[in-house]
Amino acid sequence: MRMRPVVAVLAALVLSCSESHEGGPGATVDGATDAGRADAAVGRDANPDATRCEDADGDGHLAFGCGGHDCDDSNPMIGDSSRRCASPSSVSVCSRGEWQDEECGEDTPDCDARHGACVETGSACGDGVVHPAEECDDGNLVVGDGCAHGCVLEACRASSECPAGELCSYRASDGRILCRAPIAAARDTGARCLEDDDCASGWCDHDQGRCTESCVANADCGGALSWCTAEVPTVDTGVCAVSCLGEADCPDGFRCAWNERTYCTRSVGEATLGEACSRESECDGVACIYRACTYICVSDEGCPLDGWHCDLTSPIAAPPGWPVDSFSFCVPDEWGRDES
Repeated sequence: MRMRPVVAVLAALVLSCSESHEGGPGATVDGATDAGRADAAVGRDANPDATRCEDADGDGHLAFGCGGHDCDDSNPMIGDSSRRCASPSSVSVCSRGEWQDEECGEDTPDCDARHGACVETGSACGDGVVHPAEECDDGNLVVGDGCAHGCVLEACRASSECPAGELCSYRASDGRILCRAPIAAARDTGARCLEDDDCASGWCDHDQGRCTESCVANADCGGALSWCTAEVPTVDTGVCAVSCLGEADCPDGFRCAWNERTYCTRSVGEATLGEACSRESECDGVACIYRACTYICVSDEGCPLDGWHCDLTSPIAAPPGWPVDSFSFCVPDEWGRDES
């Protein structure tokens, strides 16, 4: 018998809601003619422009609707489920049947998209939105997918360790090797470059004048003439380099050098072809053979100095995939010439 007053009250509330909906803003509820008092009688905020008594999301609660969700910030019987992030630093709250944006405070500056609530810095990591203090946010806290726990970018050794479509590249601002999205309409690894922005990887190796990326094996670099410096000598990681067959294959101001493999490098010395040297750094031609600066060549045309030729008597086997079988160095004619 004690339940009857409660049932009666609930029935009266539903009847009031129905009457308010049918009668419009001027309908009378318990003798009240003011629409705001009628709404208050059933625990809702007054808003003549909002849809009354709407079960927008089918949860059995009748309330004002905001974007397909019931909301009511004055009726404790209806859960406060209508909160969402308006931006990484602001929350949108359903109030009086409408979304109202509010900036997050200094102590809780980030809006967590999972809950539609302002939280402390770092607490929103994993919600799929990159906040000011985050380097990345892929919607999870799993390590090994490029974005580590704490929403910081993970270090990489080669692009094969990065998410599909990203490249393992050097970040000049802090010297880290990280996965990054390629720069649109930029040049591929191995192309000639002057600035980092010339390259899809965002990394122009100024020592060789080529776009590059991090690698651990030749297969990471692609292309018949591309190779990974990690293999010569063997180290943990290296950069992709491009082999050269002579000076013509290198950018202006670079020479074709050799260290188990050929590669373009800047001219650092002052001694030119044929001049004496004790080490390669003294040569403009970057190769010091038998105490004389020389060039790499595949034919006599690669030796621009009169009285010099390409020594084909002692060729060096070219790596697989090269357009030639071997290469050699420019030497003086008095050293002898292969007439075969």
